[in-house]
Amino acid sequence: MKITHGKSLIPKNKRLVHTLKGFESSNILKVLYFKSEKILVIEFHKQGKFTGRYKYKDVSYQRFLMLGKAESKGKYFNSKIRGRYETTKMS
Repeated sequence: MKITHGKSLIPKNKRLVHTLKGFESSNILKVLYFKSEKILVIEFHKQGKFTGRYKYKDVSYQRFLMLGKAESKGKYFNSKIRGRYETTKMS
């Protein structure tokens, strides 16, 4: 698992975005973290098909890092993130 840092064109104010890359998950496709806003964005998939993108508010950077280090991203998400943060389904 590798964490990369880069500038995002979305949102428009070019906030620093951290991205988890180089992992396999049967449920999680992509993970983005907006550190200054403490926002975690997770894209989900099932059998290779995109199923949704969700935004989680007030997630600590430490929680993001622990998700990245977890052996099973899905299990970590279900036990430490799902249902614990204000969540918005994105388009």
